[in-house]
Amino acid sequence: MENEEMDQVTVGQVAKKYGVILGAASIAFFLILALSGIYTESWAGWLGFIVSITIIVLAHNSFKADGDGYMSFGEGFKIGALMSVISAVISNAFTWVYISFVDNAYLEPIKEKAYNDMVEQGMAEEQIEQAMEFTSFMFDPTMITVFGIILGIVGGIVVSLIVTIFTKNNRPEEI
Repeated sequence: MENEEMDQVTVGQVAKKYGVILGAASIAFFLILALSGIYTESWAGWLGFIVSITIIVLAHNSFKADGDGYMSFGEGFKIGALMSVISAVISNAFTWVYISFVDNAYLEPIKEKAYNDMVEQGMAEEQIEQAMEFTSFMFDPTMITVFGIILGIVGGIVVSLIVTIFTKNNRPEEI
């Protein structure tokens, strides 16, 4: 019985493994969007959620398959939340390096799109100028990294909560 328990996979093991996988997938997704030039398209960001959902589901399935076949809501949520932290740090560190050292002009199309959107909305030139000052502050590589980590964690937690509702499989004694 003791050996059987020692062979059980832990929440931390699964979360670390799949957090790194999600981080690597996020980097690959970022590079595909950046190199194809479609990163300014609003729909492209939603594809990242599909990647996250898929990898969280895979992590939950792995936990159940490598364990006793069960996963409580708490276990599933912890896996997804820890994965989100690991992935957010890895992918946003890469993003910072990419924007800071590889492609300094990466943010220019985003700023240009923001400007054009404000013009289309009919904003006054003075308002646009003020908004662009704030936009330039927010689109600094460090600010993008900080907010990317925060949003990655918060978004990952929300996705984890939702996915876990569907992937949990309570042990009979927990029902």
